[in-house]
Amino acid sequence: MKRFSVRARLNLFFGIIIALIFAFGLFLLWQNKHSRSVVRLLYSASLANYDVSTATIHVNRYLDYEAQADYDAGEIFLDSAQSRLEIAASLSSGINEEEGYNYVLNSSKELEKFRELVKSVPSTMAKNAEDIVAVTGGVEDILNAVRRLETVPSALMLGVCRGASYFQDYLRDDNVKALEDCIELFKNFASTTTNAEIANHIQRVTDALAVLYKQAKLTVELRDEIAAQSKLCSDLLDDISEYFVDVYKIDYQSIFFYTLFVLIAIILFSIIISQYTATTVTRALKQGVEHM
Repeated sequence: MKRFSVRARLNLFFGIIIALIFAFGLFLLWQNKHSRSVVRLLYSASLANYDVSTATIHVNRYLDYEAQADYDAGEIFLDSAQSRLEIAASLSSGINEEEGYNYVLNSSKELEKFRELVKSVPSTMAKNAEDIVAVTGGVEDILNAVRRLETVPSALMLGVCRGASYFQDYLRDDNVKALEDCIELFKNFASTTTNAEIANHIQRVTDALAVLYKQAKLTVELRDEIAAQSKLCSDLLDDISEYFVDVYKIDYQSIFFYTLFVLIAIILFSIIISQYTATTVTRALKQGVEHM
């Protein structure tokens, strides 16, 4: 250091300060880009979560009321959720967040499973509707046959009415237990009814109810699977949000500590420069006085 002139030494000190500020500026630019991407990731994950929840509501309404508008709305929201996750995957890959990318990739896979479940809903509901029509037609045939009788056994009429009531309970509440009771009731009547025509109609209804019962169980299972898959997707999207919230906190802490480090370094170099400058000037003045 003694081999350098005063000017060279001062230039070195100021050069170090400028280099620190320049490096810190580059770090801030990189960190700002990283933080903005993390914020966009959080936004995308939150919107995807909202889309999944809203799609689930529409799909459940379609299962209840079979309105095509609800199914179409559910599909639109699921498409939107998929688009949000594609954006999130691109962003996480762009900032080299491998763990975050894996979170997003896993969510995308589960969302695709959810979409496959939703796509199976219309065919399931259509088959269920066909089976309901078969049962309804059979009950109508029983009632028509009963009307043609001169005398109607009270037990038969009461049983038919009770069976119709069970069937209505199923239609109103998707009550599979009511279907079980209805099947058991008609089985008993099929074996005890003496009128051959009515017994034949009751047997047809019993068979149709058995088919409807299997389909109804599939429909209930599908509804449960949709609810479970929706919750899984929502939980995974929550995990994405939590992960990138932590990443954002780390970014903020990094900026704070690097800022503190650069400020301390600048202050130290400023003190060194001021002390060195004062010492140099004082020494130069003393030497000037001695030569006078």
